[in-house]
Amino acid sequence: MMQLAEPAPPLARHFEIAEGLNWAVLQDLLDRGLIAVDEAEALIAPRRTLMRRKRSGRFTSGESDRLARVLDILRLAERTFGESVKAHRWLRAPNGATGGHRPLDLCSTGEGGRLVETVLGRLAHGVYA
Repeated sequence: MMQLAEPAPPLARHFEIAEGLNWAVLQDLLDRGLIAVDEAEALIAPRRTLMRRKRSGRFTSGESDRLARVLDILRLAERTFGESVKAHRWLRAPNGATGGHRPLDLCSTGEGGRLVETVLGRLAHGVYA
């Protein structure tokens, strides 16, 4: 699998998220198998809302913020493990450092996303997590 593109600089990214990310961002993740529809429903918005966003072509700022969080975690996991297959597997396996939860599931909140970022950072620096 190809790696995810790097995000825009922080200020530009803020405005992209505030204006609402394009549906194509999520569609790309779905097409590449980096996230499943049920995961998108749990992490970004309910199925009916996702279908409305697909028709309109744009997410709200809140939905965009959640989608951006998932993108950040996917990128960080890919960087940490060096390949998307290993990152995919790690994000979806219960983990002792995340209280026995699947790391991706924790990305439904900012606090959970920060915890996953911390664990990935520790792994990247060789600290057992």
